[in-house]
Amino acid sequence: MSRAKTGVRCPSHSDVILPMQDPYMTQIADGRKNYEFRKYCLRPSVKRIWFYRTAPHSSITHVCETRFARTRNAGDAPLEENGLGNAEFNNKHKDWDGYDFAYEMVTVRELRLPITLKEMKEKHDFKLAPRGLVYLSKSISVSVDLNQQKLLLDRRNLCFEWLRSSDNCERFCIHHKRANLIVPVLSNLNINKSLILILLIS
Repeated sequence: MSRAKTGVRCPSHSDVILPMQDPYMTQIADGRKNYEFRKYCLRPSVKRIWFYRTAPHSSITHVCETRFARTRNAGDAPLEENGLGNAEFNNKHKDWDGYDFAYEMVTVRELRLPITLKEMKEKHDFKLAPRGLVYLSKSISVSVDLNQQKLLLDRRNLCFEWLRSSDNCERFCIHHKRANLIVPVLSNLNINKSLILILLIS
């Protein structure tokens, strides 16, 4: 059974809301933190994480594109240690105990008009502030044009470089074919499927 709550005006399974406190949201926005670590695996259909910034902001303020979870099982490639928490994740630091899923913040967008908790309640059927994983309501996704939001960071070219590594391509193929998730994951990466096939057989 999914961990996320549903039922808010036909929720979209490609977008989720996660509550986020400072200083972590600031660290994501300024690029110091490039992975978000969680104790659970998001559905492979999830493409974007909308961050609800807790009090005193009490608003959805940022949206990040993400891709399939990085894990730290035997044989998994470690994260590049170029962001806050990455080395601790790789080394299984005690403070990262149970946080076995890492989600890269591929792009970081700041909403030009944050969606306040008051607006979420009045226009989007929220009863309370998000306290955990919640699927985004369609009423929000259709009202926000992501292309018009402020793009703070864009790491999409780094995703191409990661996949061009033969070792990473092999891990990608083996893991996602085994899980029968190849199509939604390719979609999640926003990469042309023909290009992926070329990368995987080259």
